[in-house]
Amino acid sequence: MLQMNNILAKEGDLIIKFCTTEVEWEEYHKLRKEKIIDPMGLVYDPNHPSLTDLNNFHMVLYKEDVIVSAAQVELRDNREAALRIIATKAHEQGNGYGTYLLRQIEKWLKDKGISVIKLHSDKNVVELYLKHNYSEMEFDDESIDPEAVDLGKIL
Repeated sequence: MLQMNNILAKEGDLIIKFCTTEVEWEEYHKLRKEKIIDPMGLVYDPNHPSLTDLNNFHMVLYKEDVIVSAAQVELRDNREAALRIIATKAHEQGNGYGTYLLRQIEKWLKDKGISVIKLHSDKNVVELYLKHNYSEMEFDDESIDPEAVDLGKIL
């Protein structure tokens, strides 16, 4: 049964929750590894310092009782955040889950007083972010993907 604490957003049968349970962390790691790290041929570190850093927030998106997407956001300072990952299970892509997660993260950040969100986009999904009013923006953070495109948005 889904616990109702640590909820970021809820709409119909979609719930975004900050990772707190073993199952949530397991699914979060699985999505992060399969969708972000493995395609680049890198070694996944399930103990990466960002996982315990208090400026990093890790979320999962439930569709009913099933986790379909995951995200990581880093608060870089009192006005800027970095979207570190957003990933959706392959068989769930195209259903709008990533878009919903992105919009709710933007709303949450804006409510926290954050005015800019930046990210390193895989070149294959740049168009998705452009559709959501992101544009090329300098990002003074080194990407693990040498072909990534730096994007950002004023919230």
